[in-house]
Amino acid sequence: MVETDLMHRIMEAVSKRGCLVFRSNVGKVRTPDGRWFDTGLPKGFPDLFGFLPRSGRIFFVECKVKPNKPTPEQVNFLHVARSLGAIAFVAYSIEEVEHALDDAAWADFGLAIQDPYEDESDTELWMKLFCWASTMKRELYECLQTIRREGAKLIPDPKYGLRIIPGEDKAHYKNGSQVLYKYRYELIDELAWLAKRRS
Repeated sequence: MVETDLMHRIMEAVSKRGCLVFRSNVGKVRTPDGRWFDTGLPKGFPDLFGFLPRSGRIFFVECKVKPNKPTPEQVNFLHVARSLGAIAFVAYSIEEVEHALDDAAWADFGLAIQDPYEDESDTELWMKLFCWASTMKRELYECLQTIRREGAKLIPDPKYGLRIIPGEDKAHYKNGSQVLYKYRYELIDELAWLAKRRS
């Protein structure tokens, strides 16, 4: 399957769920008379964007077929969109899109994001991490909240940018580590992004 086929199948699947979805074309093309036409969208803008039914929450989907990976501009756009509260991700299958939109729907009922340790030096980073996690799977958000309540900290890391270290109650962290491992690639990307924006 090529990415265009995946894109069309995703559009059909999300439309059946009541979403309003659009395909975006990014770049410049030369017209027959030799002039350049620019689509007006920034470099890195995802393949698809649309709105969830009822809530109207916006989503962005970058469609990829393995082993293809998103460009740095695409990764940057998705990070910025998520930091602003949008649902934004790379999808390699229709199922990934369906799961992401289903999981995002739980947040549409109203989510109060708060750091249990509001006066700590890493509170701002945790709040950004919680905001990002609220656009992901619910189990990841709840796991991060649990380990933070148990005293987990975010510290600088030379390899990954930032690292989560457990608090005094290592048992909760150990239980949560299975969830963290499940989302390790997304979490590593987000921690690196937060560290980069911090410096």
